Amino acid sequence: MVLQAFDAWRSHKVFQKLWAQAWPGLNRALVIFTVYCAGEFVWVSMNGAPHEHVDVTKYGPSEWELSQMGTSKAEVYEEATGKPLVEERA
Repeated sequence: MVLQAFDAWRSHKVFQKLWAQAWPGLNRALVIFTVYCAGEFVWVSMNGAPHEHVDVTKYGPSEWELSQMGTSKAEVYEEATGKPLVEERA
């Protein structure tokens, strides 16, 4: 073959393990991440997950929690501040 010398570099010893070392440290990172996930799972299983609800709305409980309590956002706001809730319009 005429171009055989041009492909000689492919069989050189420097390039033999190229794909095996394409991502150095990936194996170690996967092991560390797996140990972390297993440790967190054990920790939560032993101590229990926190059951507190974080309020992300501006004036109190979420709409779902309000519906479970049988009240509305406006009623909760008015009770807390003494002023009626005026919702901003976009």
